[in-house]
Formats: sequence, C-alpha cells, structure tokens
Amino acid sequence: MARNPGNSTTPPRAGVGPRRIDSAVSSESGGLSTGDTLIWNDIDFSGVIPSAFASLAIGTSPSAGRSMTNLQSMPTEVLIEIAKAMSPADRVSAAFAYPDLFINSNRYHVFYDDAIAQLAIPTYILSGPEHNRQPLLLEAISHGYSVEQIGFLLDLYEEVCVASNVDRHTFLNSSFPDNRPEGYQPPSPPPNPENPESNTPVPVMVRNLFSPLHVAIASQRLDIVRYLMQRGADLEHIVTRPTLVALTPLQYALNHLSPTQAFFAALSQSQRDILMEIASEILNHSPNLSAYTTSLVELSREMFLAMRAGAESIVLTLLERAAPPIDLPLDATQRLQTVRNRALQCLARSQRPMPRALLHVLNEGAVWDHRHGSATGAAIEANNVQHAVISLRWEIVNNSSTLAHSIQRICRATSGANIAIVQALVQVLVEYNQEEAQLRVLLSAMNNVARNEVLADGQSMRDMVLRTIPLNDTALRFAICFRDRSTTAHMVRMFVERGRSIDDRLPRDSLLAPPACPGHWFETPLTYALALNNYCAASQLLSFGASPSRVPANIRHRVRTVRHRINSGMISHIEDFLFQIMDTLIDGSRPTIEEAREALGYVFAKMLDDPEHPLPHYNRTLLYPEREADHPYNDSDSEDYPHRARCISSVRFGTAPWR
Repeated sequence: MARNPGNSTTPPRAGVGPRRIDSAVSSESGGLSTGDTLIWNDIDFSGVIPSAFASLAIGTSPSAGRSMTNLQSMPTEVLIEIAKAMSPADRVSAAFAYPDLFINSNRYHVFYDDAIAQLAIPTYILSGPEHNRQPLLLEAISHGYSVEQIGFLLDLYEEVCVASNVDRHTFLNSSFPDNRPEGYQPPSPPPNPENPESNTPVPVMVRNLFSPLHVAIASQRLDIVRYLMQRGADLEHIVTRPTLVALTPLQYALNHLSPTQAFFAALSQSQRDILMEIASEILNHSPNLSAYTTSLVELSREMFLAMRAGAESIVLTLLERAAPPIDLPLDATQRLQTVRNRALQCLARSQRPMPRALLHVLNEGAVWDHRHGSATGAAIEANNVQHAVISLRWEIVNNSSTLAHSIQRICRATSGANIAIVQALVQVLVEYNQEEAQLRVLLSAMNNVARNEVLADGQSMRDMVLRTIPLNDTALRFAICFRDRSTTAHMVRMFVERGRSIDDRLPRDSLLAPPACPGHWFETPLTYALALNNYCAASQLLSFGASPSRVPANIRHRVRTVRHRINSGMISHIEDFLFQIMDTLIDGSRPTIEEAREALGYVFAKMLDDPEHPLPHYNRTLLYPEREADHPYNDSDSEDYPHRARCISSVRFGTAPWR
C-alpha cells in the first residue's frame, strides 16, 4: 500500500489549498470540529446516514442540547458513509487534513477506495450515473494541492493499477481500458426513423474525463504540468468528451488562449502569460510538431490554434520546425508552397499582432495571389497596424505584384475612421520615397474628407496625411484642381514658412501631371489656379506673395475678359461661373457669394491694376484673325478650353486611385 502522508504533508499553494474539515464539512454535511477533534452533528445528519448506523452515532455533546459523536471512535462503516456524503472536493480536503481518519489502511483509505471504484466503472455501456465521476486525483489538481501531494496520489493510483493488472499510467492519462465481461455484446442504438434500413455501428463508450494534464492546464498549474510530463504523461493523448472537440494537451492550452472562447475572455495578462509558458513547455517536449501536417496539405491544428490565440512564440517555433529538406520532391515542394501561402493568409488576416511570424513566412517565400488582393489589404481589413506595415515594407522592397493593390487599399481606407493605420502606412511610403503613392493617398483623403470622421482636435484624415507626407508641388496642384481651399491654404503656408517659393514651376514629369497643353499655362501654381477659374485659390496664392509677373500673358488677359463680362452683365450668376465644377466641395463646404466676390476683386486688383505688375501686351488671332488686337474676347479661352478640360479629366478621373 502507498505511503501515508500523515499530518506533515506539504501544504498547497497559498490561497488555493485544501479546506479544513471544520469549515468544509460543517458547511455541507452538518459536521462540527473543536480543536483537532472531529465530531459530527448526528441530528442534522440523521437523514443522510442509513438508519442501521444511526444508533451507533449517538452520543452527548458539550454543546447545548446537541447530540455529537467523536469521529475518532466512530465505526468504519459510519465513517465511510460520512465520507461518501461529502462532495469530492471536501473528501480530498478532509483526507489531507485528517489522514489518520481518511488515509488509514487499517481503517478507511479514501484514495484507495476511489481508485478501486474508478477502475470498476463500466466503460462498455453508453450511459450511467458513474460515467461522469472524476477520480479524486483530478479534484486535487484543480483545487491547488501541492506537487508532493499530487505525487503521493499518483503513486497510490499506480500501485492499484499494477495490482489490478492494468496499465500503471491509466490514471496519469485517464486512459481507462475496456472492462466489458467476456462475451458481452453492447446493444445497438435505435435505428434512424427516417432510414430504418441504415446499419448504424455500435458506439464505443469512452469515460467522460479529462486527463490530469488537461486539468492542470485548465487550472493554470505550471508546476503540475511539468511534474506530470516528468512522470511520462502522454502529450499526444486525446481525451474525448461529448461537450468538447478532442484536443491534445497542447491544443487544449492554445484553445484556452483563444479570444473566441467566451469563458476565457476575462483572462488577465498574468494568466495569459502562465498559459503561454505552459504551452511552450509542452511544445518543447513535442519535437515532432510543426506548422504543417506531415503530408504538407494543410496547417497543423497546433499552428491554427496558435495563430488564432496570437501566440507568436509558438507560431515561430512551429514555423522554424517546418524547414524542408533540400532534396524535397517537386510535388512536395508545390504542396509546401501552397501551405506556406495559406499560413500567410491566416497571419495577414489575424487581428492579433504577430509581426515576426508574418515576416518569417514572407521571407520563406510565401506569396499572395495578386488577383485576390494583398497581404497589406488583408491587414488593413483586420485593423492590424503592425501586420500592415510589415507587409507593405516587404512589398516595396521586393517590388511585389500586389503592391498596386495595396496602394489602392490604403486609398480606400482614407474614407473610414481608421486614421492610425493610414498614417503608419503613409510613413512607410515616405520612408521608401514612394512619391506617386503618397500623392494617390493624399488625393483620396481630399476626395473623401467630407465623409471622414474627424480627430479629437477637429482634424480630418486629409489633414493627418498632410502632416505626414513632405511638401510636394504636385500635391499643391491637385489641391488647386479639386477646389480644396483648406489643403491649398495649408500647403502654401508651409511653403512660405519653410522658405520655399510658391512661384516654382510645377513638375511635368510626374505620372499624375496633366497632359501638355499649348501656352504652358500650368507652369506655376497661380497660373494653374487662374487657368481653372479657381479664384479662391488664386486669391490665397496672391495673398502669400505669388507674383503676377510669372503668369503668362494669355492667362492674365483671360482674367481681364472675365472682369469685362461681369461688368457688362454677360456673367450674371457669378456662383455658376465660379462653381461650375464644384458641385460638392472636397472640404465639405462652398465659399459664400461674399467670399467669392472678395476673392474676385482681390485677383482683379492684383492681376490687372497693380502698377508693379503691369498687364503685358497679348494678341492671339488663331481662331478669329478678323478681330482687332484689343478685342475683349481675344484671350485664348476658347482655344485653351479643350486642353483645360482634358487636363481636369486626367487629374480627376484618369489617374485618380479611387476610380
């Protein structure tokens, strides 16, 4: 028989140890204790103990008018009935608190009795009242008893197994053998009412139990997990329960970490850390596990659960073990590439940040099919900033075929409220000098600003992008074209504050530049604004010091013609003239008529009446040679209009990223 731990057994961890019998028994079964003497309240317990033993339990008690019995002198039969009336947790607590009574080979041994009873439970019938009964070993693990106490129980249970001619690790792995009598045939289940002819196989009954290792994981007992593995616990053993998918201990630990498990949603960080350490310990003792199945057709269940739980260290270990041999056959190489791509898809879509794992699969050769989006786009949809940054950097450095889609996806993100992820990705574009992509994102932010949610300081997505990207002449041109007064004013102010000239020629070699037009009227920002009849932007540029002398003569004469038409009444609806392509302003508002009139007056004064910048002579008669040189309509407007319309169309529709 196993050793008796006596009263000197090592106490369990603080706060979770066995409950003393004076509190445990008295609260649930009517027991009372005075000092170290265990006594029993016979009156309250008379309905539990069979009447045959009731007369043996009657005595006198020093308490007022209550019948008590000292359990030390109680017959073994009565003591057994008292123990059976306790809950399993209290039975373990009572045994360790009073080993002379309940761990006594000459009188009554709670754990020996439990081991014998557990092995006798039939495993060959489908249901029964004993099938859900757990060994007291599992109760001890889940209630925080020490490693020494668990070791004592395992020694005893193994001795009983050896004496019963069954596997000594039966209780260590909860692998109870089939104990059906010789010649026993289990009854077949009832036929399917919809298909009476169906040949339904006879089910095999499995005990509805976790293994001690599963219970230690659920109880977050790292010390017990290590001890059970040292004793030889089967790390591949799957315990089947009707209410749970069959999981190995490692899978079970990772499943606990999963955010989809509602009953583990309240895990603290310290609890998550313990479960992560438990999973790492088990993985270190499972060298055959890797990220992929042995046939290289799918991710392993451990890999899938680790990614779902965001256990990056586990994912990395599994990936590092999946390195293929050099002489891998061609068909296996193709399967490996497919499963790597599958890992990339799962990691990119994960909401849990695992940047090192994502970079590992990218560097190992995983690719995303450009016909179905990109890894960066998937990370944006998952709102995972770290994954989006890692993916975009990798695509830029490797000139990936998915980069174009990623830029489009970033542009679409400017219409939402996810400002942080757009800002982080724009910073990557700036870091790698992706000027064209920066412009596309800014244009999208300008186009979508009316629908953007604003930041706490009242700034929009467009303002955030403006603060992120460097000053750019081409971006200023597009702000003018889109009638975005706020962006134009911001960029012009930054130009002046940083000592840059706002009269520099606009770049002509950008992919987003408008087509070449006669007269070169788009060379400077002021020229460009006047050519587009954007008098609000022209007024802003002039107020910041733009020089009218840098504007070609044909554009300045066009301004003269506009004033003539207004003064003569030919343009009676100024708002229709100024807002002809401004049905919905990008910044969400239209200037008032008063603001427009002020802008017109200021532009007319600076461009036509300023003695420091006299109006130059200009004469064009290509379309109407019969007109006199100073004819008011002779301003090239009709000649430049097709080119101006083509320029606006190119900027607004041809290369715009949201089209």
